[in-house]
Amino acid sequence: MHPTDPTASRCSRRDVLRLGARAVLGMGAATTLAPLAAAGVRAQSPAAPASPQPAAPTPAAASPSVAPAPNGSIALLLPRATGDQGAADDLAAAMDRAARELGVRATVVQATDPATWERQLGRLATQGNRVVIAAFPELSDAVAATAAANPGTRFLHIDGDPDAASLPNLETVAFDSWLGWYLAGILAGEVSITRQVGYVGALPDDAHHAAANAFAAAAISRDPDVLTDAATVPTPGDAAAGVDLAIAQLGLGADIIAADSGPSDSAIVATAAQAATFVITGSEAFAAAMPETVIATVAVLRGQALLEALRPALGTGWTPGTRRAGVADGFVELIVNQAFLDVGPTEMRSRVAPATDLVNSARAAIVAGRLVPARDARPPA
Repeated sequence: MHPTDPTASRCSRRDVLRLGARAVLGMGAATTLAPLAAAGVRAQSPAAPASPQPAAPTPAAASPSVAPAPNGSIALLLPRATGDQGAADDLAAAMDRAARELGVRATVVQATDPATWERQLGRLATQGNRVVIAAFPELSDAVAATAAANPGTRFLHIDGDPDAASLPNLETVAFDSWLGWYLAGILAGEVSITRQVGYVGALPDDAHHAAANAFAAAAISRDPDVLTDAATVPTPGDAAAGVDLAIAQLGLGADIIAADSGPSDSAIVATAAQAATFVITGSEAFAAAMPETVIATVAVLRGQALLEALRPALGTGWTPGTRRAGVADGFVELIVNQAFLDVGPTEMRSRVAPATDLVNSARAAIVAGRLVPARDARPPA
């Protein structure tokens, strides 16, 4: 139903927004909405041309069979589907770069069923891959168990647990991503006109809880009267649930949503645009596509971190361990959308400029160690 339809009075504002969001979700690929029943596999050889976008996952048979990889091959297991222009796509693109730049055969496997993760990692190890790479915090237990069971294979865990177990064949890169969302909270709290902001995270895990709490703490750091609402999607990959959480926050009066929800983000951005509100996202692709709606992006350079960790892992002097990556070394950043400053609503643009100065001051204080935001991984209140 269109909002101008005479019968539209029968629908609340939330209903109208929800209908619009469902339409956006309905146009998405199946990989955005439905968990894959089996792994999707794709490979990139060193001689293959570069792909501007990661290939869509190819559903495999119920028991996928992949030919043993040659020496010098690497494999990445993604527990999240590509196609949302977010972190999974960034990592898949990094594997393409590795194939081109490092002369290895790179395979990307997508397996969104948690029951298969340890088995999939073990299969990649026994196939003879020189380095097996896992991504995202939800794989922490599976990668630790598989690395312990396969001491002859080198493992990388990108965006892993900062408290990961120390194993002689496992390197973990843990991102201080909550620091980026802390900076986002400063920006949101300063520019919000309604004095209400929201955060929607993709998973109810430590990483997203820490991001949600950092965002909320920063939003009220200068004005305790700012109202914050933080929530995480209860079931991984449930794009519709993420949109419903954002619509609920908008319905309560939030005019800025921090969208850190993966497959829900595109519909959240579209819904915010329909409601004439604003978003801080986790993907710069949305900033370019919706410049009047996306104020800023929290950028986490997972793909670059993968490449930097992979180079020594392929060599002879590898020294694994746990490495933290964050604001100080440029792997986590809040990037204000320059296009928004060019075409966004005048009132909001006038508020973003002074808020950016506060963000830059906070960033400098974090780098210098004068400001140490807490990492609070408890579920947001």
